[in-house]
Parts: sequence; structure tokens; C-alpha cells
Amino acid sequence: RYLQTLTEVANEGTSTIVFPLPIDLIEPLLKMAGKKS
Repeated sequence: RYLQTLTEVANEGTSTIVFPLPIDLIEPLLKMAGKKS
């Protein structure tokens, strides 16, 4: 159930809430993902 929730949240693009990583590291990754899609 935990992994399923993680996947659902990540698919919604709000993985920054789930994973305790600095926004400075997350933001560039999100921008790259946005350019690919």
C-alpha cells in the first residue's frame, strides 16, 4: 500500500512532498521531466 501511494503521488507530480529532498535538487529534475513530456 505504501509503494502504491508513492507511485500515485509521484504520478501527480507532487513527489517533492513525499521525498524529503531539497527543492533545489527537485526543481531542475521537474523542469527536465517537463521538457521531455
